[in-house]
Amino acid sequence: MTVTDDVILLTDAKILSFTGTADLFVGIGGSLNGDRTDVVNGSLGFAVDGASLSLVTVTGGIGDGANAGDSYMGVEAGIGAAQLIGISGLDLYAGGTVKLNSATDADGVTPLTPRMNWTSATDDATNDPNMLLTDLNVGSEIELQVNGQAAINAFGIFVAKVDTFEMKLATADVTTGNPALGTLADAKLTTISLSGLDAFAGVGASFDQDPVNDLSTLNIDTTGALGFSLSGGSVSMAIVKPGTAGIGDLTSYTGIEIGLDAAELVGVPGLTFIAGGSVLSYKASNAAGETAPVAVPTPEKINWFEATNSTNDPADLIPEFSEALTDAVDLQINGSAAIDVFGVVVGTVNFSMTQGIADVHTGNSALGTSGTLEDASILAVSLSNLNLFAGIGASLDQDPMDPGFDLETVGIDTSGGLGFSVVGGTVDMAIVRPGDIAGPTDMRSYTGLEIGLEGASLIGIEGLALNAAGTVSVNKATDAAGMPAAQRIDWSSATTEPEVVPNLLPTFSSELNKDVELRITGSASLDIFGFVVGKADF
Repeated sequence: MTVTDDVILLTDAKILSFTGTADLFVGIGGSLNGDRTDVVNGSLGFAVDGASLSLVTVTGGIGDGANAGDSYMGVEAGIGAAQLIGISGLDLYAGGTVKLNSATDADGVTPLTPRMNWTSATDDATNDPNMLLTDLNVGSEIELQVNGQAAINAFGIFVAKVDTFEMKLATADVTTGNPALGTLADAKLTTISLSGLDAFAGVGASFDQDPVNDLSTLNIDTTGALGFSLSGGSVSMAIVKPGTAGIGDLTSYTGIEIGLDAAELVGVPGLTFIAGGSVLSYKASNAAGETAPVAVPTPEKINWFEATNSTNDPADLIPEFSEALTDAVDLQINGSAAIDVFGVVVGTVNFSMTQGIADVHTGNSALGTSGTLEDASILAVSLSNLNLFAGIGASLDQDPMDPGFDLETVGIDTSGGLGFSVVGGTVDMAIVRPGDIAGPTDMRSYTGLEIGLEGASLIGIEGLALNAAGTVSVNKATDAAGMPAAQRIDWSSATTEPEVVPNLLPTFSSELNKDVELRITGSASLDIFGFVVGKADF
């Protein structure tokens, strides 16, 4: 029989094609009923309803010459619902599909490339007009792909569900978006994606279905529960190994992005804590031989944002990463938080931390190479929307139970409050270390810091007013011995487009130039019932 996907052609192939469905029990004590028409679940194990299997194997015959004995296998398996049985209080459910594609040389050991494109080879309209092969939707680039949903309730202490999870093992060309790396031909890909991740840790939570019959609509019920609730979580991870990497070569590139809509304390009336954000991480390791079996970090990384767009990844093999995960970023954490402790302490903040490696254009020609610190290590921290109230009677100005609650815009309502209020606070800090650091004893570094405050005031006592606002700017440089250095970065220039690398450094004001070491500016006013009134700028 002839089998082809328009790339591989076998004209004397031996085939096995199978498709079927089944109910299963895997574990201890399972059996068939008396008529052997149904499965009786045992005392401990997994019960699987609606399992399906489609399989095609093809082996080259004598007439296929050099391809004689070569074997190709494609598999699609589905699970309607799998449930753990036999442990009281521990519920585990899963469902999904598995795709497998393998190609092996006649020696039975050596993998072949390319693998069969089973989608094409089993297409009844083109390559399988006699419909001898069961239809498969498995491309040649796929080695293994797992998709599904899952949910767990561990004694009401930990309850979680994942709407969608996917894992892929594949081989493909990866366009890195980094000119120094270019395209990694025949790269090995491992990707994992999770979305719709909701979880609860504490006591008293449960699923809103009993029994669970539809994972696609399942939710977590926290009514009467006490603990932390996580909602809207997502995870994307990709690991790439170049196709040229041999045994003992540890070269790899890893991108990770974790998102969370909200983490919230539930179950204590009057006490609110909510946080949300994202974590982006990047790791690249170069080759290490047999004498050094530990991967060593390398500065050249994949630009995951570029590598995963529709142009560079048309087969959608790699999860799509955000624009922040470029080849300059090692780690970035962004988020927001809000707290209300019985109206006594109320606060909000947006935060960001970034680590990366990039050229820093310092705006000071006395530093680095003509003012540029090449391959510098960067740590940046920013706080914004920093608002705080300490006293009585204040609250968040958005209802945390409202579906429209927005951590990035929530503020503080001090109407009727009595205490001290801080509004419009910001903190921006950057630490840069040159790329040519000689070792752990080389203490060279450059630090820029700006702290801003729109206003701090006493509120709630009519006729008594105390207000203050201001900015603190710090510029520090240390030499190799850790002593103060005379040449500093002009942070105003270094963090202004087009000098700054996107998503790495915060933008500093024009006040923070290379000549500044410390500057404090501000104003304050006081009115004590009209008897003592004063104002000062400093």
